[in-house]
Amino acid sequence: MDTTYLLPLAKIGVDANLLRAIAEKRTKLKQEDMDVPLISLSELQAKAAKPHIPSDVVSKSIKAVLSRFDVIPFSESAVIETSFRLRKKCWTASIEL
Repeated sequence: MDTTYLLPLAKIGVDANLLRAIAEKRTKLKQEDMDVPLISLSELQAKAAKPHIPSDVVSKSIKAVLSRFDVIPFSESAVIETSFRLRKKCWTASIEL
């Protein structure tokens, strides 16, 4: 799961609130089918610092992620391979524009 979808947990507004959509059953996705890369927790913390979200809110958000999702170290080869494939697709798509 991309960091963007974790931001509402820290009270950072985004256009797509995937976790709410799952909770309200507006999507076929299920929470238990999704993993979170460990780096997303660092990104969440960094992004919450800019709009001055209180640290206790960020701490609760991170604890919620750790208790509800499988958090995968970003050093795992499958994570690295996936990021390279995605980067290549994004690069190819931007060239085609």
